[in-house]
Amino acid sequence: MDTDRDRLLRLYDEQLRTDAETPGAQSITRLGPLRLATYAKHWDSRPRRANQS
Repeated sequence: MDTDRDRLLRLYDEQLRTDAETPGAQSITRLGPLRLATYAKHWDSRPRRANQS
């Protein structure tokens, strides 16, 4: 039998967890209440200066 707490947590997981929790993700896989998100690595294309001592 579900308690109120269990019911509310289940509703939260089903209805309120959205893409807003994982902005910019390349892909999202749901695993029960978890959202497993994959992000692309951002490469900075600006030239870097050599370290000056």
